Amino acid sequence: KEVIGQSALQIIPNLVRELFDRIHWYKTMRWESFEKRFVRPVRWLCVKLGEITVPMQYAHVENSGNVYGHRFLANEAIPVQAEAGSYLETMRRHFVIADQRERARFIRERIEALCAERGLEWVVDEELLHEVCYLTEYPVPVIREFDAKYLEIPEQVIISEMKTHQRYFACRRRDNGKLANFFIAVANMQCRDMDKVGEGFEKVLRSRFDDARFFVAEDRKLKLEERVAKLEEITYHARLGTIRAKVERIRALAAFIAERLGLSAREREDADTIARLCKADLTTAMVFEFPELQGEIGSYYARLEGLPAVISEGIRQHYLPQNSAEAVPDNQPAMVVALADRIDSLVAITAVEKLPSGSADPFGLRRACLTAIAIILGRKFQIDLKDLLIRAKALLPADVSIEDGDRLVAEILEFTRTRLRRLLHDGNCRALAGKTYPFDQIDAILEAGLPWTDLNTTLVRLDALAEFVAGHDAAGLAETFKRCENILNKSEQEPIPDQVNPD
Repeated sequence: KEVIGQSALQIIPNLVRELFDRIHWYKTMRWESFEKRFVRPVRWLCVKLGEITVPMQYAHVENSGNVYGHRFLANEAIPVQAEAGSYLETMRRHFVIADQRERARFIRERIEALCAERGLEWVVDEELLHEVCYLTEYPVPVIREFDAKYLEIPEQVIISEMKTHQRYFACRRRDNGKLANFFIAVANMQCRDMDKVGEGFEKVLRSRFDDARFFVAEDRKLKLEERVAKLEEITYHARLGTIRAKVERIRALAAFIAERLGLSAREREDADTIARLCKADLTTAMVFEFPELQGEIGSYYARLEGLPAVISEGIRQHYLPQNSAEAVPDNQPAMVVALADRIDSLVAITAVEKLPSGSADPFGLRRACLTAIAIILGRKFQIDLKDLLIRAKALLPADVSIEDGDRLVAEILEFTRTRLRRLLHDGNCRALAGKTYPFDQIDAILEAGLPWTDLNTTLVRLDALAEFVAGHDAAGLAETFKRCENILNKSEQEPIPDQVNPD
């Protein structure tokens, strides 16, 4: 098919419109009486081809060929020159640092300088730095001090309050690493009185901290043990009951795992206590306000109640690891509860829903699977995954009907096997210490006909195979076996002579 060429001026308008239409956001806006939706109302448009202003419009806005400077410091039309290299300098003169890498670098360097002047270190948060970089066009970091009395609030709450609600950076003392009563906010312009700006930042944060202190005071009116009953009020899944029901399944499964691993009576008791209290903080005002701190809050309240460190740390650590590359809990009872929690989620959700396909994974089953593998490998648990799944299936509510229990277990095992195969190949697991394995060796072990569900035994076999291949002519040996197999296959088709040729 012959396509007649078009000029760039004809092609560019459609390309630009298609590009803008492909910019998706979970929330979009309509404005005035137009049907067009975008992240924010479109007020001006600049599309240039050399010296030519491309004739086009988007969202009912005509291309003017002009850009605009800072909204307050230089809100005027700026003609764009033909030389693309001059654009960044032109915008900089009008108080807009257009290069996002330059903005991020400036914010980082200025924060480090402000901290160095006061013997501090900022709590480095690349995610927050990225967000602040795109929230500002002419960033001006400001450091402020807040009342030291607020340091009695849990450290993670202080950091999360700053980040989540205010987009502030927390600071630590350089000499001892303790959280300091300083924060860094990033303004979007340089004002005549930056102290006033800083006071505004501090005032808002003070209100947040007062709320946090109130939440802590209210939460402490009930002990964690008393909160366990309130878990009946929180639904886990419409067909699986409440969080309280899930906690009871975790307790039973943790007891099963502890027995299989031969834990001491003391460790079993600690594991049961952790399992009983591990979700209690879901009923607190603090976790309602900061869902990302579940576990951290429960651990903090457990310490305030005087519970043993193994319990308070276990409540926090049972959420670890968040991904397969993170360190697993160093608390053995917490490790048991962490594994029980993930196995229950895998089996229970799969029984009433479906295993994830494509990119969708609303219940986080991929992460549950990968972190369960990481826990088993990380602590070198000698336990059969299939036995865990069968036991978890038996603990499901009586009204959850399963047409074929064996098929359910088989589907989860295949789901796990696929992730194990990828994990061993990529080495994205702390327990592997950076080791990776080629797919042919992994498949040789997984397809050998031997049970692979004792993951650590499977890993030992894989290491043995890798060592053998590295030190021998594995390809030649495989060829020899292949020839023998071909001879044997042929012998099955042709009868073997009764008499031996004496020659």
